[in-house]
Amino acid sequence: MIQEIENSKWVFELNNMTFFITTFLPLYPPDHSRYTFGIDECFILFQPEVSFAFHNLPQDTASTNWTEPRNIRDKIRIKFKQANREYLIRDTTSYPMCYEMIKPVFANETNYYY
Repeated sequence: MIQEIENSKWVFELNNMTFFITTFLPLYPPDHSRYTFGIDECFILFQPEVSFAFHNLPQDTASTNWTEPRNIRDKIRIKFKQANREYLIRDTTSYPMCYEMIKPVFANETNYYY
C-alpha cells in the first residue's frame, strides 16, 4: 500500500472524482503554512481537483516569480512568504501527492509518518 501511495501518479479518488487533500493540525507552529491559529482541532479539506480548472488556476510549477508575479500561484506563494508562513516549493512538479496531505512539522524534516 505505501509503495502505491508514494507513486507520483497516485491520487485520492472518491466516486470517480479526484481530490486534493490538505490537512491543518494543531501541532504545526505559527510559522507553518498549515497552522490552525490556536484552534485545538484538526481540519481535513477535500478539494475536488476540478475546482482548480473551474477557477482557471495554472498548472503547478517548480518556480516562482518573486519580483513580478505572473499568475495566482506566484501571488499566493508571495503572500504566504510575507506572512512568515512560507511553504515548500519543490524543484519538480512530479512528486507523490501523499506528501502534500500531511506536511512535516519542520521544513528540514523528512519523517512523514506520525
